[in-house]
Amino acid sequence: MKTYSIILALVLSVFSLAKAQEVNGRWLITKVIVEGQEQGVYSPISFLKNGDMEVAGRNMGTWSYDQKKEVIHIASARFKELNGSNRVQEINEHTLVIENNGARIQLMKLDKQKIAIDNQVAGLIGTWQMQDDNNPDVTKLLTFKAPDIVSYLEHESDMETTSEGNWIFDTEKMSLTVIGRLPGLKGESQVLLKGETELELINNGSHFLASRKVDNTAGIERLTFTEADFYSAEGDYKYEEDEQKLPWQDPYAMLTSLADVQHLVYEYSSLIDETGIFDRKQLTAEVAVNEGEEVINVDFIFYGYDQYNLPEDAALPPNQINVSQCSNKLYPQLEMAYRVVGNEQLITPAGTFDCTVIEGVDSFEVRKKCWMVNDRPGVYARIIEDKPGDFGHYIIYELQKM
Repeated sequence: MKTYSIILALVLSVFSLAKAQEVNGRWLITKVIVEGQEQGVYSPISFLKNGDMEVAGRNMGTWSYDQKKEVIHIASARFKELNGSNRVQEINEHTLVIENNGARIQLMKLDKQKIAIDNQVAGLIGTWQMQDDNNPDVTKLLTFKAPDIVSYLEHESDMETTSEGNWIFDTEKMSLTVIGRLPGLKGESQVLLKGETELELINNGSHFLASRKVDNTAGIERLTFTEADFYSAEGDYKYEEDEQKLPWQDPYAMLTSLADVQHLVYEYSSLIDETGIFDRKQLTAEVAVNEGEEVINVDFIFYGYDQYNLPEDAALPPNQINVSQCSNKLYPQLEMAYRVVGNEQLITPAGTFDCTVIEGVDSFEVRKKCWMVNDRPGVYARIIEDKPGDFGHYIIYELQKM
């Protein structure tokens, strides 16, 4: 009898240890049910082997498992929902269900290796642009990275907001669980993939449509020169003679060139930092020529907006010249230090153009590469702006029609 008692005690001890080991690890609180009312929580929690309990990497108390009473004791002044005795209703390698003061709490085991494997085959990894017909000027990007990081970015003009969390794909349920403060997508969503390029997420009855975006950074031309490259060691400008190489020598030729042009339409492509994605829109520069008074006005749209989508309390800078007094041979661009780097035939949606190509640096230290249309003084076929640094940008203006 004594031998049997010892064996039984050993079995219970091992069983208790096994149960405690099942509790150990990272979990996700998915649901809390109180008086029949269900609330999605999706908060990660870790039960460490040393008896500590952590939430989002912060110590929130201690825990212990009483296998005989099937109770998880938690001491936490910060996490009051779990403080006290939590009766175990279900426990296995995937699921934990406990009750505390009438609240039923469901948890899902977070298996890092399984999450990485399932996420890899989900077909979601990459960047998706969210559709929002109510806010067409706002670019919304959802990016899934391996093994489990998801980020959300909203980009509008020069303003950006970002948030980040974790993601878990369930291959059996075809569902996505997002942990973190991502607008509208926290918790579990049903996933509907339409081929490799279209995605629909259904979260609490809300539908989110998105299309896959391709990283475009591989083909872009970064401008690596600096302002110092335009001056000698003594501070003298090195490219005085390049003025004679410019195709627009006669300001009166510009007057004639632009007389039959009412507007210049450009595609504005702004690279969104760390995404490889361009935010694109069309800008229209209205052109007004008064041949009698020899005056030209071309809207300066090279700040990223035109008169049809001005930011609040903003105005287009004046960009009028009198050709008889014109000294800026780069008009309608602003004056800057420049050099001629060659000739190139460029194809844009507006046509095929023979261009003189210049490089320059303006007063704001923005590096520029400009394609001046040889036989159309005043018209640029393409302009690249590249300003490195924390507050920099990379922008392409390309002529669409005139």
